[in-house]
Amino acid sequence: MSERSFRKRKTPDESETKARWWMILLIALPTVLLFLYGFLSWSIPDRIRLISGQDTTLRYATFCNLEVEETRSIQVTSSEVSPNDQILLTGGSGDDYSKTEAVVSLFGVIPLKKVSVEIWPQMDLVPMGKAIGVDLRTDGVLVLGLGEVTDHEGNKVTPARNQLFSGDRIYSVNGESVREKEDVITKIAGCNGKSVEIGILRGGQRTQVTVDPVLGSDGVYKIGLWIRDRAQGIGTLTYVDPQTRQFGAIGHGMTDVDLEELLPLGEGTICQALINHVEKGNVGEPGEIVASLTAQVLGSVERNTDCGIFGTYTGSIDSASLPVAFRDQVTDGDVKILCTLSGMEPKWYDARIQRVSSIASQNIGFTVEITDPELLSLTGGIIQGMSGSPIMQNGRLIGAVTHVLVQDPGKGYGIYIEDMLAQHLSDKAA
Repeated sequence: MSERSFRKRKTPDESETKARWWMILLIALPTVLLFLYGFLSWSIPDRIRLISGQDTTLRYATFCNLEVEETRSIQVTSSEVSPNDQILLTGGSGDDYSKTEAVVSLFGVIPLKKVSVEIWPQMDLVPMGKAIGVDLRTDGVLVLGLGEVTDHEGNKVTPARNQLFSGDRIYSVNGESVREKEDVITKIAGCNGKSVEIGILRGGQRTQVTVDPVLGSDGVYKIGLWIRDRAQGIGTLTYVDPQTRQFGAIGHGMTDVDLEELLPLGEGTICQALINHVEKGNVGEPGEIVASLTAQVLGSVERNTDCGIFGTYTGSIDSASLPVAFRDQVTDGDVKILCTLSGMEPKWYDARIQRVSSIASQNIGFTVEITDPELLSLTGGIIQGMSGSPIMQNGRLIGAVTHVLVQDPGKGYGIYIEDMLAQHLSDKAA
C-alpha cells in the first residue's frame, strides 16, 4: 500500500470549521484595532495646558509620539518615546498667553488626533473658602412647564398647549419687555380677553407665539404656565485674582431644579452667608450647610457655567495668594481643603486625593477623600454647601470640591483649577 493511502483526509466539517475561524479572525482583528484606535484617541485630551516656564509630564502619552509646532514660548524638551520614557514640554518665560498645535501619533506612525497646546502665564490666586449666598436672575422668564386653568365655567383647559414649551424663555408680552415673572402675570391678566403675542427664545432663535388667555374661576385671565425668574443657593467662594479681583466659585453651574439645565444668567450677586448650623451627612443622605443670605454683597456674577460661577469681587481680601498648579502637576496624595463651617472664618482641613485623571470631564477631575478627624466629626465628610472649597497641594492651588458621593459621604469629586480658569479667562482659552 502506498504512503499516500495513509494520509488523513480532511473531512468537510474540518474545512468548514477552519474557514469559519478565519472569517471570525478577519472580522475581529479590524474591530479590535478600530476599538484600540478609538480608545487611544478618546483618552488623549483635546488640549494640553502648561504654565509658563515649567516642565510638564504628559502621562497619557505612553506609546504615543507628540510632534509640536514650536514657537518662541513652546519648546520640546524630550520627545523620545517608549513605555518608560516621559515626554516633556517646556513653556518659555513670559506673562503672555500663547497657543500652538500638536499631532499625537501611535508609535510615531499612525496619527491619532490633533491637540491644542496652550501656555498660560504663572498666576497667583487667593484661596477664599468663604461660605457665600448666590442670587441669580434669569435672562428672560424661564418656562418650567404647562399647567391647567379652571375657567369660569369649571372646565379645565391648557391655553398654552403646543405654543409654549419647557425651557422657553419669555422676553416680551405684546411687544413690551418683561424681566420678572410678575411682569408676565400682570400683562396677561390685563389682556381683557384678547390674544397675547409672547416673544420667546427657543433653541437659540427668537420668535413669537400667540396664546389665547382664559378667564379663570377667580376672574383673572391666565394662560397656564409654571415660570421662574431667579434662583438662590449656598456655596463656597473658591478664589479671587488679587490683580483683577475676578472670582470663581462653587466649581459647578447653578442649574434649574426642574429642568436640570444651567440657568440662563441675566444678572446676579454673591453675598456673605450666615451659617445657622451644619447637618451631618450619612450614607444615602448628603449633609448640608444650612445658612441664610445676608445683605452684605461681595460681588457681581457675570457668568454661570458648568465649571462654576464667575464675576467681580468687591469684598475684602485677607489671605495670601498661592501659585496655581495644572492637572499634570497634581498627584495622588495629601491635600488640604479650605472651607467655612461656623462663623465667618475659613479653616484648612486634611484630605487626600485618591485618583487623578487626565481624561476626566471638566467638573469631575479627581476623587478626594476627607481624612481630617475634626471635619469628619462635624460633617461626616463632604456636604452640600462645600462645593467650591479650594484644594491645596504642595503649597499650590490645584482645584475645588464639586460633588459628594452620596453612598460614601467621606469622598467626593474635585475640579482642576485650570478648568475653572479656562471659563474665567474664556476669551483666551476658547
